[in-house]
Amino acid sequence: MSHLIQRPDYIQYSQVGLEKGRYTVEDREKLEDEPAIFQWEVPYAFMFEEGPIKLHLKALSIMCVPYLLCFLYSIYNSINHNRSPWEDNGIFVFFGVFIVFAYSLFWYISRTQYYHVVYKITESGILRDVLKRYPKFRYRKQDPAKLMYFLRFVSIPLIIMALVIDPLLLAGAAGAVFLSFVRFPADEGERADYIPSFWNKPNLPEEKKLSYINISNKRKIIDVLSKDGSKGVIIQCTSNNFEEVKTFIINKLPNAELDDVPAYT
Repeated sequence: MSHLIQRPDYIQYSQVGLEKGRYTVEDREKLEDEPAIFQWEVPYAFMFEEGPIKLHLKALSIMCVPYLLCFLYSIYNSINHNRSPWEDNGIFVFFGVFIVFAYSLFWYISRTQYYHVVYKITESGILRDVLKRYPKFRYRKQDPAKLMYFLRFVSIPLIIMALVIDPLLLAGAAGAVFLSFVRFPADEGERADYIPSFWNKPNLPEEKKLSYINISNKRKIIDVLSKDGSKGVIIQCTSNNFEEVKTFIINKLPNAELDDVPAYT
């Protein structure tokens, strides 16, 4: 389907944009037929206001600094009172394990925010092939029925344990049983997007014209958007083409404002 890159056979393309009338097949064909002024590929685009390393270090510091300060104070207090640090700090070991688990989960979730993007810029607009980076299984149809059957199987020992330990725990076991009978719609899996975006056309309403350009010189990101936020595109450049692409877009949208407070820093 895409003329910009050959994706593996298991990658399907989303039809949502076509179905909702955001663009047409003719729009894509127009940009495909035009010669490329710039065309490049970004295998691991991370299109956030902060880079992945800075984002992960910030999250780690937010979780760990309060914990470490309390932990060090508790050790200091134990030593001053001639007590074993382990007796007073066992709970901190538990929280340390919890923080490692929470951060590992955050790291995994943030890794799914990487995109494999191919850009083509022409005189008329920008054509993008965008794919989120997931493990291969995520691109297949996801059937939640198997998980529901697993929950039913697990709920049996949970009910037995609840009866032995405390009948009040039956509330949680009953919740697992109830959840196992809920019918969730099947997930069609992650899909790539093949999106045409045009520069301002003369007949566009003022609020839908591309009016703002936010630029991150450090992150090599150019964010172009309309006043009402209904139109826009985030462009992850490379070190080699950033200045040229930035100059081209600014010249192409001479009436657009460069925000005083950029969205990307």
